[in-house]
Amino acid sequence: MLVQEQINQYIAAQPEWQRKLLVRLRQLVHATDPEIEEVWRWSGPHFDRNGIMVGIFAHKT
Repeated sequence: MLVQEQINQYIAAQPEWQRKLLVRLRQLVHATDPEIEEVWRWSGPHFDRNGIMVGIFAHKT
């Protein structure tokens, strides 16, 4: 499975309010720097560029 598909599935499985937030965060990350790569690490979506990474997760509050 492609990383993008895995991240899409992860986001789609979240409750609506979290899904909307995750989609927006994903868009903001890519708008900031088009060279950022999506990766799947530690059971969740991360964004990596030159070893600097950020992860986005949905957690129950």
